[in-house]
Amino acid sequence: MIIRNIAFKKIFSSNVYIRFLIKVFLVISAFLRVIFLKSLEKRKKLLFTPQ
Repeated sequence: MIIRNIAFKKIFSSNVYIRFLIKVFLVISAFLRVIFLKSLEKRKKLLFTPQ
């Protein structure tokens, strides 16, 4: 019973850690996507503006 409780706590804490990592990853990927889209828009403007 005690061993099972400790194992459950370990799984729960690792699950929380994994969820935290997933949130961080989603935030970073969204941030990078915004930067990437902005750089693409700048490139398109540079390409399409007559020099």
